[in-house]
Amino acid sequence: MAKRQGLWLAALLILLGVAQADNLALGRPVLASSAAPDAPGSLLVDGRLDTAWNAGDYAPATVEIDLGAPYYVDEVRLHVRQTPDGLSEHRIWLGDAAGQYRLGRHFGQYTADGDLLRFAAGQSGVRYIKVETLGSNSWVSWREIEVEGQASPFAEMAKAPIDPLDLTQQPTDPGWSQYSPWVMHQPGWASYLIYYCKNAVIDGKDGDAVWRTESYSGGWGEWINDQVVVRGTEIDAPDDLSCSPGVVIDGNGVWHMYYVVSPRTAPLDHLRLYHATAAAPGLVWHKHGEIVLPDRASLDYIETPSPFYLNGRIVLYYVGTGQTLYRAESEDGHHFSAPQPVPTPRPVSHGRVSRDEAGAWYYSYSTHPDDVYLPPSAIYLASSNDGLAFHDERPLFSAFGGEWDSIAIWSPMLWHNTSGFRLYYAGSKIPDGVWWGEGSILGVRDFARLPAAAPKQGLQETLPPSYR
Repeated sequence: MAKRQGLWLAALLILLGVAQADNLALGRPVLASSAAPDAPGSLLVDGRLDTAWNAGDYAPATVEIDLGAPYYVDEVRLHVRQTPDGLSEHRIWLGDAAGQYRLGRHFGQYTADGDLLRFAAGQSGVRYIKVETLGSNSWVSWREIEVEGQASPFAEMAKAPIDPLDLTQQPTDPGWSQYSPWVMHQPGWASYLIYYCKNAVIDGKDGDAVWRTESYSGGWGEWINDQVVVRGTEIDAPDDLSCSPGVVIDGNGVWHMYYVVSPRTAPLDHLRLYHATAAAPGLVWHKHGEIVLPDRASLDYIETPSPFYLNGRIVLYYVGTGQTLYRAESEDGHHFSAPQPVPTPRPVSHGRVSRDEAGAWYYSYSTHPDDVYLPPSAIYLASSNDGLAFHDERPLFSAFGGEWDSIAIWSPMLWHNTSGFRLYYAGSKIPDGVWWGEGSILGVRDFARLPAAAPKQGLQETLPPSYR
């Protein structure tokens, strides 16, 4: 009965000309550049298609909706009110909580009264929706602006960069980078640890190495004691490019690190997974060289290894050939079983596997929504009951705004704590670099909860190159 009543009410609302869907803009404050006396900005968000805001003048004109808080915005819909029909030009801008805007979509086309313009945004952290009309042959007007989305991913509470560089370690190479954080903390530890890859000056030369830093402030800030723990023998040596560390402690208290190496003189498809061990507290590492696998077909491309100690064995995940997630197991930490592909919702550039106290598995990963070979600009999450296949993809957030993570975001790691969830990752704001990770630093976002479900998929649109 309740379902029938709901369907009947929806049909009635349509007959009355009332806009539908989960509308974040409904009833929110509107700031308009101007308005006719009988057509205020509030009519843009009243849920009705038989009313309209009217600027009372020709273009240019703007309206801005304040959603009240940052949200994940799946789609923006503009209901056209126009007399007479003709060519029009509009821009949709997305603003974050700090009031920084990024162009979302540019419309330039013939429009008629009653048309619907749709923009599939796929952006998180959006608080403001600004619609700018640059040209129209009628007074500027909209019947309704709808914003479909959900509460900001993880109910995001805070965001901060992590930059442990000190003045004696500042890089001189313009391609310097920090990425691939691996976070560690156990009950009884005074600090949180991050192992990560950084390009910095060592012995007078810029070079990648595995670094270790720690925080006594709950893993959020005040990162200190930043130091190199694993590096290549020398630049261009067979074990050069020590990056993407993942660390686990076995049942005997031995620390195992898995990291990626390749000499700079070789193509980047000649990457290798290396293994090192240490005693607590994970400062002095002993190299054991490349891990042993009976099948090397997964090693044409390697990134972001994620090790776990389960049932007396080390379980190792890594992104390998074909941007596929692989899983292998080892009893001694060095000799592994044949890697098995682990199904995931999409190919990825970087991704880390994590596991909560209840035994549920998660896979956080980065990629470009359109092409895995483009700079990764979105981070997603999938889940699994057994760690053998990941599903239920949920978009978490995209590169956005004008901050340090506005161009590319990658190498995410989901961390579970007593108060909620965190995501550690790398970000960059330098466009069109030789490598999209140059000038990158680490960052962290703090969340109260995981998103309940993936946002509804809207109309997929591709921006012209000049507007991306």
